[in-house]
Amino acid sequence: MLRNVHRKLSGQALLNRKLIYVLGFMVFFWSLYDSTMAYVTPLLISENNFSNLMLGVIYSSSSVAGATFDFLICKIFKNAQFRRYFLIMFVICSIYPLLLWHASTFWFYVFVMGLWGIYFDFYSFGIFDFVSRHVKKEHYAHGFGFIQIFRTCAFIIGPLLLGFLIVEDVRWEIMAIGLALLSIAFMIFLFLLHRLKGIEPMREEKKQRRKNFLVELILWRKLGRRITPALLITFFILVIDAFFWTLGPLYSIEMGLGELSGLFIIAYTIPMIITGSIVGKLALRFKKFKLATVNLIVGSLVLATFMFWENPVAVIATIFISSFFTGISYPAINSIYTEYISEKPSEENEIEGLEDFSVNLGYVVGPVSAGFIAQYFGIQVAFSVLGCIGVLLGTVLFFRKPKVAKEVVER
Repeated sequence: MLRNVHRKLSGQALLNRKLIYVLGFMVFFWSLYDSTMAYVTPLLISENNFSNLMLGVIYSSSSVAGATFDFLICKIFKNAQFRRYFLIMFVICSIYPLLLWHASTFWFYVFVMGLWGIYFDFYSFGIFDFVSRHVKKEHYAHGFGFIQIFRTCAFIIGPLLLGFLIVEDVRWEIMAIGLALLSIAFMIFLFLLHRLKGIEPMREEKKQRRKNFLVELILWRKLGRRITPALLITFFILVIDAFFWTLGPLYSIEMGLGELSGLFIIAYTIPMIITGSIVGKLALRFKKFKLATVNLIVGSLVLATFMFWENPVAVIATIFISSFFTGISYPAINSIYTEYISEKPSEENEIEGLEDFSVNLGYVVGPVSAGFIAQYFGIQVAFSVLGCIGVLLGTVLFFRKPKVAKEVVER
């Protein structure tokens, strides 16, 4: 798989293709840390006797905090680069396990989860800024697809290993493992900074003026209207992701898979590794926005049949096929944001903020809507309803496109 990606990244696809490999390994170990925190957080909250409803409320607070911070980050870090974004991300990540371990009250958990949403914001901003600076425009989808491979691998390996380590309750050793993984990611980050010495970015550096609060709101509104179709796709893909991580483990138990209950989530995540290696080639042959909408339609259409399957093999196959197509949509749509940033570097933070706001909004709406539909109609119906909505949304957006530079959306 990586050999295939290597061929795609060669041939002057990057200013220095080794940079994207270093970034990929940093993302891998950081994502192992992130998956560790994602795995132990609900367990720790449950150990403090919070109900499932309160667990959902606490979880949504991370996305609410992230969505709120999306606007503030545009004001506070107007001229920041990925170096500063990643550095602040590592600092917050280093204190998150310590605070999580000592949390016991509702508001303390809300505060800790808010930090989770904020450090993920810095990760997202850092990735966008790095790709826009050190990857050629025509290979943005390659870059995002490659990063998606490493992140997805981490989220497959992390929970599988933790399942063997956590028997009855969460011990401090698990938190120490998370911090060790974070330390490895930080060392790779320092190595990346060393490799970047003497390398000029591919886009011109422009000093951005700080805007007042009102001007910032007007700019968000103006940009939001122009890229609404892309933001809607991002939002819905993250709603899908929230559905799977909220209802997937519960449905695995209903299917009675026993020790193989992890197959449901694995069937959802593995296709992202495959799509991450082929999306760049597809993006060179097809218009990126059409590529995203068509695959969203096909993936959602497959998901809409979920309620008709009872056989576990058919269910797993449905999830795998659906995830394969929707997995192409995400890096394809991300490459559109990055291309627009390259055309309008003065609006970089606003574009990144809007994208990350739609991500956070998806993680707020997703768990709530998943729980509501599943409560009254069942989990299978919930997934089918989600698929039907995706088909409708994708069909409507197929005939629209973001109102950005023509040469960007036509690529």
